[in-house]
Amino acid sequence: EVKSFVEQWLEDFSISREGANFGIPFPFDPKHVVYVWYDALFNYYTVTLDNNLQPLGYFQDNIYHIIWKDIAKFHAIYWPAMLEAVNLPKPKKIFTTGFFTVDGQKMSKSLWNVIEPLELLEKYWRDAIVLYLFYDIKIWKDWDFSYERLNSTYNNILMW
Repeated sequence: EVKSFVEQWLEDFSISREGANFGIPFPFDPKHVVYVWYDALFNYYTVTLDNNLQPLGYFQDNIYHIIWKDIAKFHAIYWPAMLEAVNLPKPKKIFTTGFFTVDGQKMSKSLWNVIEPLELLEKYWRDAIVLYLFYDIKIWKDWDFSYERLNSTYNNILMW
């Protein structure tokens, strides 16, 4: 899907928008703001640099990016384009994960259907939670959290 978008539709893209009220003021034109994600994505790159702004040894040859599938457009298209524009190395591989859902809905703070980790730890042993997550999640597919499956994993695998 990403390759198809780049090959068929992608043209130059602007890093600013006129009249938007959310973003970083553009220094050359106060009517424009820079997309927040444009600034944020470059902040990711600074993690790979030492104090002299040189790439840390590990990151010179091992640039991998793990992202949620709903932000693939920004991270698999715009991010590499921005890096290329300033002659910085692009990720060698981009892995896209599925959604974590609850009752079939994507976890969301606005829906307040998130799983509270501290509450979960009050009810279950840490290793039971880790086992359940590794046992049940298929990282590249959507995955629905279930207290029933957590209980089943706990009772049938750990407690036998």
